[in-house]
Amino acid sequence: MHHYPFWKSLTVIVVLLIATLVALPNLFGESPALQLSRKDRAAFEAGSTAQFEQLLKSQGIAFDETHLDDAGRMWLRFSDVATQLQARDAIQRQYEGQFAMATTFASRAPAWLTGLGLEPMSLGLDLRGGIYLVYEVDVEGAITQLLQVLERDTRKALRDKDIPYDAVSAGGSAVTVTLRDPARAADAIQAIKGFDSLLTVSEGSVPGQVVAELTAAQIKQRQDFA
Repeated sequence: MHHYPFWKSLTVIVVLLIATLVALPNLFGESPALQLSRKDRAAFEAGSTAQFEQLLKSQGIAFDETHLDDAGRMWLRFSDVATQLQARDAIQRQYEGQFAMATTFASRAPAWLTGLGLEPMSLGLDLRGGIYLVYEVDVEGAITQLLQVLERDTRKALRDKDIPYDAVSAGGSAVTVTLRDPARAADAIQAIKGFDSLLTVSEGSVPGQVVAELTAAQIKQRQDFA
């Protein structure tokens, strides 16, 4: 009969206990969840889960739990994927474009386990049955980029025609030019129309100010392209 030193037996027991503790989160499994974060990367305030809970209750959408993680992101956990997708659509309708939202899975492990930093084993895409990708088009960003191009082209057109200006700024759906010599407003209008005849260009409410505004057709075309 073989006899092992006590320290060896104790080491085996300790290793088995640690392995059991690390593997324990896998026994609780995971449930479908939504992860929300602010687009300005600011953290959610404490108690901000109440507004989402109230929204889901008003829509008759059942949820298991809501909480904020250490990074200030909000988690909403559901019993099944169908309910998860219903909640996602309801939040998108109510807060369109305000939050970045991801459909994911959250561990059902109790707080004392997650507090130790223990998480279930991450499964690969093949074991999860694939992945869903949701793409969102930043339509406002596309218009902003178009205005930036218009602002740059306006500066170049004025320089090419030797028309001095104090400022060229973009905002809303237009680019506003402040000329040093108000008498050259007509020349500035012609210079701007010279590189884009579709723009609506006119004198502003202030002397020496010229406004080049995108037409509804240009905005629609840019949005469709995006």
